[in-house]
Amino acid sequence: MDPREGRVSVCRLDIHYLDWDIPDASGTSTDRGAPLILLHGFLDLAWSFAPFVEAFRKQSADAGVPTRRLIALDLRGHGDSGWVHGGYYHFPDYVLDVVGVADGLGIRRFALLGQSMGSVVASLVAGTVPERVERLVLVEGLGPPDMSPDTAPDRFRQWLKDMGRLARQPPRGMASIEEAMERLKGHHPHLTEDLARFLVEKGTHRREDGRLLWKHDPMHRTRGPQPFYLTQVAAFWRQVACPVLFVTGTESPFHAFNDAERRKCFAHGRGVDIQGAGHMIHRDAPERMAEEVIRFLVS
Repeated sequence: MDPREGRVSVCRLDIHYLDWDIPDASGTSTDRGAPLILLHGFLDLAWSFAPFVEAFRKQSADAGVPTRRLIALDLRGHGDSGWVHGGYYHFPDYVLDVVGVADGLGIRRFALLGQSMGSVVASLVAGTVPERVERLVLVEGLGPPDMSPDTAPDRFRQWLKDMGRLARQPPRGMASIEEAMERLKGHHPHLTEDLARFLVEKGTHRREDGRLLWKHDPMHRTRGPQPFYLTQVAAFWRQVACPVLFVTGTESPFHAFNDAERRKCFAHGRGVDIQGAGHMIHRDAPERMAEEVIRFLVS
């Protein structure tokens, strides 16, 4: 089943989403638990969750478990969502996207699944409006290394340089889908040929000169000015009231950022490792990830 595509205006910015709202035999949506909202990682897009959604739906049906409504967002500046003009991208903005889309769709209570950057966003949402989040799945993402306030001036200086460079040197683009696929596979060696092509077709657009550009805002390629302060983020984590599942891939290079000390900030959490999976578990091992997520949601 293909998802329904839609948009919600959040503070005058269109946020694009994919909605797998599975009807029952009578053609109406059944009561099957809170919707599960999926949040992608940095420079990714909502369509990246397609393999996971397919596995989730199949395994739910095979197990006789009612299939939840699944909604994948394109966070601002990613995929088919709007770009920020005259501003930048910060975590509070992404939190606003999630809550704004939920409000726009009339969803009061929801579960959240975030991958990498989306995992940090999901945890901030759950700490900001804990009464609205039923379950929380954090895939490969409890944030980057802690940073000192002393690093902020240098980050601001580098950010200004990056923004100036971006204004002078727009993205070169790619000559073909095949070139884009090779670039994508260079960063994500676990990708199959078919999935790489699918993600390129969904994640690029063609410029007037015929070259392909990634759909994400090139501004994301600049170094963000705001340091990551663990003490600040941990304060949100301690406000999370729902059960939490931490999912990590054994072949991921980011284990150091998902350490046990950070997990202790959550009152009700447990972890699971997906053997042989890298950072992009929802694409590397969608069946195994779906199995763990379903088990967690129905427990």
